[in-house]
Amino acid sequence: MQRERFGYKQGIIGCEWAIIAPIVVSLLFALIGVIYCNANGLQADALNSNAVFMTFASAFTELSFLVVALCIAWRSKTNFVSGAGLKVCTPWWTYVGAAVLSAVVLLLLNPIINCWQTLLQSAGHNGGSLPFAMDNAGSLVLGLVLFALLPAICEEALFRGIILNSLRKYGLVVSVGLSSLFFSLMHMNLLQIPYTLLLGIVLGLVVYFTRNLWLSVIMHFVNNGMVLIIGYFSAEEYNFVWYDVLWGVGGLILFAGLVYLLYILLKKCFGNKTDEIERPMYEAEPTLDKKTRMKMWIAPLFVGIACLVISILGGFGVI
Repeated sequence: MQRERFGYKQGIIGCEWAIIAPIVVSLLFALIGVIYCNANGLQADALNSNAVFMTFASAFTELSFLVVALCIAWRSKTNFVSGAGLKVCTPWWTYVGAAVLSAVVLLLLNPIINCWQTLLQSAGHNGGSLPFAMDNAGSLVLGLVLFALLPAICEEALFRGIILNSLRKYGLVVSVGLSSLFFSLMHMNLLQIPYTLLLGIVLGLVVYFTRNLWLSVIMHFVNNGMVLIIGYFSAEEYNFVWYDVLWGVGGLILFAGLVYLLYILLKKCFGNKTDEIERPMYEAEPTLDKKTRMKMWIAPLFVGIACLVISILGGFGVI
């Protein structure tokens, strides 16, 4: 008989493999690249500039999150569809609101990211780039599939579908906070850390109260898609000026206000209903003491932070 929800152990495993899976895929494609280059007399890193090769590498990296999520469900004998929140239906206005909310979040966080990016660039950090140039309509469509649709489905399946839902028993702060933290660490990019952390909080709040994973999928897709579309149609490069700092601070203050209002609205509309649904499941699941829970987080946190440090050193050209 299949379980209907994920437990704490599945959340820990999800966090570990959220960091490990993309590294394994990257190493696998690096090995394939080296073998191919050696066989054809090319330089070892020749395929790093090959758009087709890098496209497949990016696609398989994203798919690895979905594979991890499905494997965790299979090994734990948990119904992935119900456990991840794919069966839940909410009013029509929540789907429209999710898309609008995603656009608002992007608007508020954009000046923060601009300031952060300028700071890192002035310190000599290289944030990386897409595996291929989006200079025509075909490449834009491919970019939307590869960097908007796939992440929206695959990453949400793991981070909100399994990790957040497995931590519900321990409250809003733990479930939303830890799922957002590992969502941010998974990107292994210092430039993206603030944005992914804050975006993860919004996505987590929505899923925590509504239990509807489709809402975070929509938000994730709209967010990434807007970034790509804006970048495609924007011919001018961003030039930092001193008063952009004020825009950044203002955006952060407004974002905090938005998160608070979102919390109030979601709790009012869905809080009581969610409690009635979850309470029997909470009572049936064993409660782990805080000390035991903290011990279980040591390994995934260490791996995540270590990988981020290595990525930062690479971004600054140290390694």
